[in-house]
Amino acid sequence: MRRLVTVACFIAFALLPLPVSPLARADEGVSIDVGSIAVDAALSPGGRYRLPTLTVRNIGDDEGDYEVAIVHLNGAEEADAPAPWFEVEPDRFHLSPDGAQQVQVHLVLPTGADPGRYSALIEAHSVSDAEGVRISAAAASRVSFEVKPSSTWAAWLLQFRRSFADHYPWSHLALFTFMTVIVGYLLRRFIRLRIGIERRR
Repeated sequence: MRRLVTVACFIAFALLPLPVSPLARADEGVSIDVGSIAVDAALSPGGRYRLPTLTVRNIGDDEGDYEVAIVHLNGAEEADAPAPWFEVEPDRFHLSPDGAQQVQVHLVLPTGADPGRYSALIEAHSVSDAEGVRISAAAASRVSFEVKPSSTWAAWLLQFRRSFADHYPWSHLALFTFMTVIVGYLLRRFIRLRIGIERRR
């Protein structure tokens, strides 16, 4: 009888649900409002181009940290667009359930970019510093574009214009100071020249 009770207790204990470790948790869901971005016009090396604003949303039940990164398609016909060609702001943020974050992406082409068609994925995924089992969720927007052939001088000129615009207002202040110095120098030379001519008369 005692042995029968022991077996029954063992079976009942085995059927009890096991406690779940707090480190094993499901990931927050994530979505991006733009499925794909196709740039119609061919882009010039050295240029900086603004892509459509993306909205990343936490569609899960838990709050968490999210990251936007550049990844590549396997077997794509286009060449992989290098990750350093993209500027993402912000690239990491915290979202509450049903929270949303607008992300601005700029495409910055170096002056030596090879002509051709390129593609990449702008991927949003959750991040966690915790240890343990974690089911990862991600969403991505595909971007494709073409880089047109360009001369070295044209690429450097475009890059200079981009740098000049990025450093506003200091770039305009520096240009104004430079022009003031040049004008002042020319005026002084002109005044000296007129004084010299009048004295000769």
